[in-house]
Amino acid sequence: SEFERRFGVTIGDYVRRRRVEEGARMIRAGTKVEAAALHVGYRSKRHFYAAVRKLTGTTPKRLGA
Repeated sequence: SEFERRFGVTIGDYVRRRRVEEGARMIRAGTKVEAAALHVGYRSKRHFYAAVRKLTGTTPKRLGA
């Protein structure tokens, strides 16, 4: 796609990364992991943890530290 050629990632990967980044920002601001996960569109804390681990190799709490 044009997006992928231009930015080097798929739209889906871009959206996932932005969701994880926003969730990490919320956690750093004091939001609990589960609330941040639900706010950025994950069905559960478990799904958010899996996305964070896949993208960063760490946990949401460590991202928020």
